[in-house]
Amino acid sequence: MGMRLLLAFVLMGLVLFLTPYIYKPPPVLKPTTPPLKPSQAVALTQKPVETAPAKAEIVPAPETPGRVAAETEQTFDVDTTLYHIEPR
Repeated sequence: MGMRLLLAFVLMGLVLFLTPYIYKPPPVLKPTTPPLKPSQAVALTQKPVETAPAKAEIVPAPETPGRVAAETEQTFDVDTTLYHIEPR
């Protein structure tokens, strides 16, 4: 019994450690950017013109609903060709 348990743990360990090597995730492609023209390089070195931030409209949050409860308890029977279920 002890030998089987040891063998089971060894096999599980092999599966856990070897799975990432067998099923490798796809390589992540780095985005390529085209080379900049001299006029674009000059535009990037200049400071951008600062503009005043637009005022955001404040929208009130909707009210949270109160406690939801049924007025009365409802029970029903389930009747199929195989089963008939009724509440106790």
